[in-house]
Amino acid sequence: MPLRLEFAAALDRLRESLLVMVSLVTRVMTDATSALVDHDVPLARRALERGWLIHATTADLEAEITDLLARQQPVARDLRTLIASLRIVAALDRMGDLAIHLAELVVVREPDRVVPDSMRDLVSRMGELDAALSTRVGWALYSDDEKLAADCEREDDEVDRLYRDVFHRLTSPDWTAGVRAGVDLAVAARFFERFADQSVTIARRLVFARTGELPPSQRTSSSGRSSRDTPPA
Repeated sequence: MPLRLEFAAALDRLRESLLVMVSLVTRVMTDATSALVDHDVPLARRALERGWLIHATTADLEAEITDLLARQQPVARDLRTLIASLRIVAALDRMGDLAIHLAELVVVREPDRVVPDSMRDLVSRMGELDAALSTRVGWALYSDDEKLAADCEREDDEVDRLYRDVFHRLTSPDWTAGVRAGVDLAVAARFFERFADQSVTIARRLVFARTGELPPSQRTSSSGRSSRDTPPA
């Protein structure tokens, strides 16, 4: 097979592997959210078991991309695609960590519930939006659709709004679930918010791979926040 065709086939396989990873991360987020809202400890444990697969996939993809960079020495859009892919893999790995941390909260607090009945709808909505965001990222990756990637910003704004709503409720005089429950919910809300942020990071990288330009908010961002937060003991 000519080298150019071989490289194109390798890029196609890379895209397929990224799609599999997006699907896996979305599933873990969906299961972790359901486990939180329904206090489903067995489901939380199943979500945790998928963590090793996310990390193994991350290691394999990073090695594959590094090998392509070294052997093919790509230029122009192909180079941007591989560089963006490295960043996308890292973001997906962080998203997996965040979803896993949500599941860990359920297991750590057993037999107590993490989410009071009064907060179930809000937490469920945040998880649904996060799963929808990662699904949209998958479609953008599959279709190479720049507009789909750009649309992620709007859904992230809704997650941010819900994140603020959580803290409004936690600081309200009507909050009666106690300090530990409040702390757990604040941490969980942070995980949901960071998951959405990482989805937007991926969307911006997809735009970069296609156009060579990063959105202004990405170019000027000075945030060094890490999404590898850990749940309370």
